[in-house]
Amino acid sequence: QDRVNFGVVNFARLIGNVFNDYVQDGERHTDAPGLRNVTLVISSAGGESRTTTNSAGDYEIDDLPPGEYTVSVDPATLPPNYVFAADAVPVQIRPTATVVKDVPVRALRSIAGHVYLRRSSEEGEPARQPLSGVQIAANQISVTTDGEDRFVLHDLPAGDFRVTLVPAK
Repeated sequence: QDRVNFGVVNFARLIGNVFNDYVQDGERHTDAPGLRNVTLVISSAGGESRTTTNSAGDYEIDDLPPGEYTVSVDPATLPPNYVFAADAVPVQIRPTATVVKDVPVRALRSIAGHVYLRRSSEEGEPARQPLSGVQIAANQISVTTDGEDRFVLHDLPAGDFRVTLVPAK
């Protein structure tokens, strides 16, 4: 009697791209650049694996056992002024399946400045008077100038903005 043994190979894998979510919508657009050398942490009840993105921001993990996983980013490996938009992204891996999971990260952009009231001095020269307590708005984010007339609008997506002074009355 001849006996033949067959092995079962797990072809499950997780692939994707870590990209700059410059539109801040969580979707990868064709012109969104990938980020290199970002470490991803793939966790399950059985432990965790790590992988690092290549020069195009792509990553791949082969031979994952089927199950529930979460994908997160090691924040120490992100470029300066970038953040991972979520705590962790859930992923379900099935046997012999390739799961594509792109991971959005966001560049933190800011607009900073001062608000002055411009008046002519008694000598006829222009003079600037700092204004504190003035509300500034851009992209549904608003801040108020501090006691030294300064403001900073944080966490803005890429693109053009209209920065406005919000009337007090």
